[in-house]
Amino acid sequence: MANSAVYQQIYNDVIGLTGRSGLVTETTIAIKSATLSLHQRDFYHKDISEVSIDFFTSAFFFQFDVGQYFPNFRTLNYIRKYDPAGINNLTQLPTGQAGDYFKILNDPHLLLDRYSLERPDVAYLAGTTLNVRSGTQIQHALAGYYRNPTIDPVIFDSWIAATVPYAITLKAAAMLLSGIIGHKDQGDDITKNWLPELLHQIDVIGLPAQGM
Repeated sequence: MANSAVYQQIYNDVIGLTGRSGLVTETTIAIKSATLSLHQRDFYHKDISEVSIDFFTSAFFFQFDVGQYFPNFRTLNYIRKYDPAGINNLTQLPTGQAGDYFKILNDPHLLLDRYSLERPDVAYLAGTTLNVRSGTQIQHALAGYYRNPTIDPVIFDSWIAATVPYAITLKAAAMLLSGIIGHKDQGDDITKNWLPELLHQIDVIGLPAQGM
């Protein structure tokens, strides 16, 4: 969605606002921080990435580190059973069909029902380990997760940078002005008077329309 050329333009614009071309490391860090911060303002649908998971064998329980299947993982959105040879509901062709959703639990105490029996079809995170407990044997799954942007300048990838780049520019400049440069009044002015409309644009683009 964006690339090194987009990053370089943002970098140049930040330098233009701060007038501090010597702050190379600081400007790079500010842009990275601003990009992450803007993506993490909300759970944007445009940050959801879907991946298919193929386990080695069919089983009722699976456990794996999120980094194995979910690059730039932020948090899980959904996981569901999947039959790669199933009849697709829309095409009626054997191109694969997704099945039941697993209930994502945030509290390990909810793993047991009122009879102290383990609940089926649940998924839960323990640190960076995702645990999936199925009521039926499965070997394949589909998962959607919120993916953080790639902030390496060489392979910069951010839909916000591609669609509302000045939001990153202004936020990074405000951070530098208010912080290391010491012009807090200028930084506060950007944050108060320049950024709000751009933040609204991000929300319009990244969040689903009301009623959807």
